[in-house]
Amino acid sequence: TGGLFTTFPSVTSTLAYNYTADGYFAALLCICLAVLLLVKTKRGFFPASLLIMFSLGISQAYITFAVLLILFYLLDMLFFQLQDMKAFWKTGFRCLGGGLLGCILYWLALKLILLFSGTQLSQYRMFRVLFL
Repeated sequence: TGGLFTTFPSVTSTLAYNYTADGYFAALLCICLAVLLLVKTKRGFFPASLLIMFSLGISQAYITFAVLLILFYLLDMLFFQLQDMKAFWKTGFRCLGGGLLGCILYWLALKLILLFSGTQLSQYRMFRVLFL
């Protein structure tokens, strides 16, 4: 049974990419720390933007995870912590600004790397960079 299970195509194709798990976990850690810095500290705006940039450099998929974390935090803040609307909007715009700055920093870093290396993006990759 174990031999059949490990040779099943869906299991082997998943385990074939297991060597990339540490990079994806690092990207997830960066995005979680960025959200934590954005919502809990006053001086964490720029470090959070750098963490978002690093996370986007590894995998762009985790920006949606950050949006979900921020939305859950804002809903908790509004309904369960009973914060006023001013604090709600202030935190929301702070998170939006940090995310946009992180995306801009990622885009600039990517353009500089491409300029120095003399390479071009493929059409698929170019679409993903332009429309994060």
